[in-house]
Amino acid sequence: MSSCHNTNASSSDDLMGLIVHSYNNYLAGIMGYLELALLECENTEVEDRLKRSLGSGIEAVHFGKTILASVGRLQVPLQSHSLASLLNAVNEKQVEFDLDLNMDIGSIKESKIKTDPIWFKECLMDLIEFIVVASKEKKIGLNSTIDQQSQRVNIIIRGEGVQLSDEEIEFLFEPFYSSRKIIGKKDIGLAKAKGFLAQMNADLCWQNNKGFMLNIPIEL
Repeated sequence: MSSCHNTNASSSDDLMGLIVHSYNNYLAGIMGYLELALLECENTEVEDRLKRSLGSGIEAVHFGKTILASVGRLQVPLQSHSLASLLNAVNEKQVEFDLDLNMDIGSIKESKIKTDPIWFKECLMDLIEFIVVASKEKKIGLNSTIDQQSQRVNIIIRGEGVQLSDEEIEFLFEPFYSSRKIIGKKDIGLAKAKGFLAQMNADLCWQNNKGFMLNIPIEL
């Protein structure tokens, strides 16, 4: 069974986006006040509390952005970036596990995709981490091929060692499902990657015996 399907924008997603944007704007105002207070603070104990509050605010804003990404409403500019450079940067970030980037550099080295590099790499890392935790494997394969006719790149993050049930595949990209039900984390899960890639006009799905399948438009 495959989880491949397109998620259409809905009015509930629009409403969610407005609510979270408003919340993040409110947090930004509070954090600005905290930063000003820190500049004038002379009490070490109060300064410590202000820094902790500011740190909590930064985490809350990022979580809000992950919610926006999950519904395809993240406000970031999508600009042209080298696909090969982005994939190599993901490989260089591996510190907890060994990622085997098995890709045909010859076919993709001149290709560019429109994305935000920070969020794109973060989403790829989420997909890789899911396979690592679910399979207990420390070596992950990534293959990429260019479809010149459709002007899209197909990327497979291999997860042959992971077999998901029909129910798990059906709900895999729902908020919190993959993280809490499958790998035991408390973040929003793979909904972030699904939503952000949809914002790039890209598709993401899971296939047993293969892994994550990404289909992304490219600029040749």
